[in-house]
Amino acid sequence: MAGDVRAGALFFMVALVIAVPFSLVPLIGMLCCGPLGALACGVGAGVLGVRWRGATASVGQGALSGGLAGLGALIGTTLAAVISMLIAQNDPELLRQVLREALAQSDTLEVSPDDVAALLLPIGALVGFCIGAINMAAALVSGMLGAWIALSRRPAATM
Repeated sequence: MAGDVRAGALFFMVALVIAVPFSLVPLIGMLCCGPLGALACGVGAGVLGVRWRGATASVGQGALSGGLAGLGALIGTTLAAVISMLIAQNDPELLRQVLREALAQSDTLEVSPDDVAALLLPIGALVGFCIGAINMAAALVSGMLGAWIALSRRPAATM
């Protein structure tokens, strides 16, 4: 297995483990802590991918490593969103609050609590996937940045 794929697989697992608890932080988790974790994993994957690849390394290897790390962040963020929605479904007071907020948006909307409960999980998973896709893009770009930094600090080859 090439060094960039090894680094990407390692940071895939790291990002998967980090993204779930970071995304579950109340209020700022999904939109702040999760992307910061993805950025850090992407940079780390890019640097290690270039180092483990050897003399033939390029920024493209950092992109591959960062992309694999971003895939872990995508899956972790989606899992965190599903966990959040399962918690919300099991709390009747929170479910009533969601229903009140939904009914406040429109006077003609006729929604029952059962409808809200049924839609909460799929919508939460979709939102988690979309935020996870942003995290994946951030990890991919930061993987390229990490590879560029590692390549620029490498001593020049002597002939």
